[in-house]
Amino acid sequence: MHAELKSTRALTVLREIASGRDLKQFLAVIAGLYVLSVVGSWCNFLTLFYVAFILLHTLPVLYENYEAQWTN
Repeated sequence: MHAELKSTRALTVLREIASGRDLKQFLAVIAGLYVLSVVGSWCNFLTLFYVAFILLHTLPVLYENYEAQWTN
């Protein structure tokens, strides 16, 4: 039941973005997709996936180690 609630909420958010009710959020999504398409034209999907995977596993550890320097 909990997963169903999360998926319903995610679909609601996607519908609100696609409808363009919040212009700022709509334009941010368009800009993000454009940047993703430009970066995607430079290299293939597996390279992007690998870089994202490495960053998602490295950045939290770096943030925890250097949190005091980051927040000051």
